[in-house]
Amino acid sequence: LLKELVLTYHENVLSFDFVSLDYNDPGKNHYAYKLSGFDREWNEVGNQNMATYTNLNPGKYVFMVRGTNSDGIWNPVPAELKITIIPPVWKTWWFFAILAGLTLILVRSIFIDQKRKVQKEKELIELQLKSIKSQIDPHFAFNALNTMAALIYENEPDTTYDYFTRFAYLIRNILNDNEKISRSLGEEIDFVKNYLELQKIRFKDKFEYSIFIDPGISAETPIPKMIIQSYVENAVKHGLMHRPKDGQLSIWVEKTGYCIRIVVTDNGVGRQKAAGLSTGSTGKGLKIMNRIFRLYKKLYHTDIIENIEDLTGNDGKPEGTRVILELYTLPQPHKTTWINFLKPNKHDT
Repeated sequence: LLKELVLTYHENVLSFDFVSLDYNDPGKNHYAYKLSGFDREWNEVGNQNMATYTNLNPGKYVFMVRGTNSDGIWNPVPAELKITIIPPVWKTWWFFAILAGLTLILVRSIFIDQKRKVQKEKELIELQLKSIKSQIDPHFAFNALNTMAALIYENEPDTTYDYFTRFAYLIRNILNDNEKISRSLGEEIDFVKNYLELQKIRFKDKFEYSIFIDPGISAETPIPKMIIQSYVENAVKHGLMHRPKDGQLSIWVEKTGYCIRIVVTDNGVGRQKAAGLSTGSTGKGLKIMNRIFRLYKKLYHTDIIENIEDLTGNDGKPEGTRVILELYTLPQPHKTTWINFLKPNKHDT
């Protein structure tokens, strides 16, 4: 007597026929069945002796059936058949683990290769920038791999697959741009959008985000690679992740004269509280960005000014953080100029 059935993920349409062993009056035999792992309750179907299930997901099931004799007496122990539907290889945890490991090896080899390219003074500065960027990109990769590991542990193959697909897009973007110090504003925004969608999966939609780009700014405008993503990542990790819900993140990119202003605002717990809650954070990412700003100025004659504001409510309690980055492509105006055209209330979330 068959007790267990193992099927592939293609074999997910099942039909069962069953019959009571009382043949005195078969029309009076009644049946009830249940597919454990799919049905919550028993299905009592009268004298119908067939059951069909379609499009079953990979997993483990137990089909149980019981019946009566012609006198209406139910058998005390149902008949059982264990069923295992094996998932496709691309939805198994070890498949994700292997691909994640290979991805990490590829990322590491690319950035190691960058450090070998040393030429003239300008190329030396470019190498310094690439070397610094190599400390950021793998840092992001490690965070993403940790999230995938958590999803695998929670046995969420579909979510893990979606997450891995988005992550693979970002890795491909990083690898394709590994020789670049800057990239277009449009490419940076696309990267940030994909990053934020990954983080929404990671933090179970604890926050929402909005992005505003001044129509007067061309999507082809070059900016330092990862400049927006680095501050967005910091806002999510140290501000929004500590909120239980209703997190808000806004990104504004505006242009005034020769200045491009990037404003990243979050309604997280604030820097002071985040410092007490975060473990293992060294602030290394933002320190690296400040080094990039200095080297970027030497190479492209672009001043980049960073200003971080702690936001508070009427009661004085922290209500988030605002980062303002200003990129000047010509000699920097007098320091009071940017204060006059800064409009904090416009960026409140």
